[in-house]
Amino acid sequence: MADSQRMPGSGHQIDRRLLLKRAGLAGAAAWAAPALTTTSAAYAVGSPPPDGTPGGDPGGDPTKGSIVGRIVDAVTLAPLTGVQILPSRGSTTVLATTDTEGRYRIDGLAPGTSALFVPLVTRNGTSYNNRFVEVTVLGGVETRVNHYLPPNLSDHFVVVTWREGDLDFFFDVPTRDGSRQLVQGPAGTTYDTYVRFAAKGPGLDGEQIAVIRLGLDNAFGEYQLYARRAGGGAVATTGATVDLYVSFIHLGRREAAQAAGPADSAYWDLARATHRSSGGGGTAISLVNALLAAPPPAPLPLRVLLFDSVTLSPAGTGSVGPAAFTVPLGVSSAQLLRDGVPMNVIGSRVDVTIDGVTTLHFGHGVGIGPRTVSPGEHSISLRFDTAGRTSSLGPISLLFTY
Repeated sequence: MADSQRMPGSGHQIDRRLLLKRAGLAGAAAWAAPALTTTSAAYAVGSPPPDGTPGGDPGGDPTKGSIVGRIVDAVTLAPLTGVQILPSRGSTTVLATTDTEGRYRIDGLAPGTSALFVPLVTRNGTSYNNRFVEVTVLGGVETRVNHYLPPNLSDHFVVVTWREGDLDFFFDVPTRDGSRQLVQGPAGTTYDTYVRFAAKGPGLDGEQIAVIRLGLDNAFGEYQLYARRAGGGAVATTGATVDLYVSFIHLGRREAAQAAGPADSAYWDLARATHRSSGGGGTAISLVNALLAAPPPAPLPLRVLLFDSVTLSPAGTGSVGPAAFTVPLGVSSAQLLRDGVPMNVIGSRVDVTIDGVTTLHFGHGVGIGPRTVSPGEHSISLRFDTAGRTSSLGPISLLFTY
């Protein structure tokens, strides 16, 4: 039925021609959508948004605006059904409730700033964080605001969304042995038990999303989270925003375009945290939202985890890999570590394959010293023969030297 649509929450259909007639409008031209606005997150009332959700009522007040979007699990993008949106924390006024696809819609908003509060919710046994945002509403315009809620109230989360190109993230974190570690990588990359890149990839409606988790069992020290525009270019032009969640509290939201610093910067300083002992004040965490004139300094020493563990056959033989790793600019050499110390081949043999070429062979009694490496993306595989002396190894990592 091309000229009818179903009213939300009812079993009745409304004939569009009848609506137009009652509004004093006639003809198909009256239903034609105005041109899209230049704002990527907003489009004119009456226009179909990118995902095909019906636009605003053309017979409505052209001075009023609308906010539409979806509420989903930040990691899986699963829709969250029946979530209420309020104008403020503690309010009993319900502006909208999500449907089975997690969609919501708020019409009749006066131009200006409108506040949206998504309270804590639990769905299918999982608790989701709250979120508070302020949205600029324009008359006659439908503004899209999607909410990606972290699925755990016990940890800290950073959720970044952007619309153009790609962003690389790197997390400079303290380690339990008092050194530092730079954590980079795609979704699933972890360090120890307290750092995990929970998601990175396509989000909703043409957005990209990255979710970084910091567990409450983290090591004491300073944490620094940065983003870099992949391939160069200014981060501020990507339409990037960052949300910071501290346990069950949404701490805030910032936009890269509003960050202090050079507008053409490819480096974005997102957030900082200081984790102290329980007697020293717990964890202090904050949004930085600054654009950097130069790359952030790399932590020293810089260690990249390759394999959590290696399981060998009863005869003590086995292979692991390939594992991808990135050599940052300025690094001159790398050294293999086993259990946090330089790997020493005692009573065994190790063959090292870099980028598909096996070039390094180490036999009994040989200490594997630093090797020259070139910046960029690489892969590594290892083959072990311990002559039955052990059936497991690890963790195995690389130590970079500048």
